Amino acid sequence: MITLICQQCGREFLSTRRNKKYCSCACANTKAANNRSKAIEDMQAQIVWSSGGGIQSTAIAALIYSGVLPKPDFAVMIDTGYESDKTYSYLERIIRPKLSEVGVKFNLVSSEVFGGDTKIIGDTGLVNIPAFRKNSDGSVSHLATWCNNAWKVKVLRRWLREQGVEKCIDWVGISTDESRRANKDSGVKWITNAYPLIELGMDRTACVEQIKKVGWEMPIRTSCVFCPNRTNYEWLRLKYESPSDFERACQLDEYLRKVRPDIWLHSSCRPLREVMMSE
Repeated sequence: MITLICQQCGREFLSTRRNKKYCSCACANTKAANNRSKAIEDMQAQIVWSSGGGIQSTAIAALIYSGVLPKPDFAVMIDTGYESDKTYSYLERIIRPKLSEVGVKFNLVSSEVFGGDTKIIGDTGLVNIPAFRKNSDGSVSHLATWCNNAWKVKVLRRWLREQGVEKCIDWVGISTDESRRANKDSGVKWITNAYPLIELGMDRTACVEQIKKVGWEMPIRTSCVFCPNRTNYEWLRLKYESPSDFERACQLDEYLRKVRPDIWLHSSCRPLREVMMSE
């Protein structure tokens, strides 16, 4: 353990990580809110809402629609091409037309078109998704997640630059029950992350209530159809509620082992199709 100084409150705290900046999530969130306030004072800063398509993002859309949040200069979702058919349908039936009613254009930006490296397995054999690896000793490793940064974060930055954005406040859909995720800087000086749901004190339940309040149906949980970070229950839901998406996942699972025989989508390191047939 080493002693560090919190960059928000100035107090000493102990940590095993030298690069930790804040003593708590509360201090990190306060810093993020202060950064957003400072950026708003700068008239050159534009507001960007980057949607993930799920409950929290839909709640932000509902808050914009209701006038609780100001209209952003840009509303955008990065499309990897791997989302569920139901997610795309919801965006076209609900989000895009409802935001259009209040003068907000919703942009669905293709990761592939804007230079995102959306390969599942890279040319060097690196697996870009958090899949499972069966080790030679029989143990199982959960691989790191590289996809979000390569497929979404970098693509958003390229797209914003192409729109002429030089400085912006980026609204991220994280609610109070996930506030531990809200202590990350954007990584670039010209983007300041902001968390409007946290600033409004909204948890996931409040997000659901906000969506109901405007009379919209609930969106499904968003993730790539083959995302390994699913429970058996979630795999089964995909199988029975979106059979075409489940088939895509099974085909990818089978493809993975043609390139990397040690890689699996399911934590049991068995074929996804086989596991779900036994459930």
